Amino acid sequence: MDQPPRGSRRVLLLDTSAFISGYEMLDASLEHITVPEVAEELREGGLTRLRLENAQRSGRLKIFSPEPKYLKEVEAITLQLGERGVLSAADKQLLALGLQWVSRASQRGAYNAGSSGPSTAPAAGGSSRSPRGEGSAPSAEPS
Repeated sequence: MDQPPRGSRRVLLLDTSAFISGYEMLDASLEHITVPEVAEELREGGLTRLRLENAQRSGRLKIFSPEPKYLKEVEAITLQLGERGVLSAADKQLLALGLQWVSRASQRGAYNAGSSGPSTAPAAGGSSRSPRGEGSAPSAEPS
């Protein structure tokens, strides 16, 4: 997959629950992104998979794979926290992509790690993401 762009648009990382809940990507000020593993979690030919594919075709959704070094970092953290067997491959990929995004933004000076940091934004009717990955996707917003 392509590498995430280096722009400073607000980013919304979408997990499988966003497509299951019918989240619509209408806010053009946000960059909506996900990982290939999210598509794999959605049933081929099902409505939720069609939502993802249509959003991608229309350009409202971009799919990226995180760099391996960020996946290794997520693996180390999940092992340390005792979450290794709890998170799905898609969850780990999303976390790694979020780390990569924030890392690149902080390298550009567009993200102040001392600020409030990445926030969580509920998906349509959803609650904020818990440490175990339920709820909506996190939003990494470089300032």
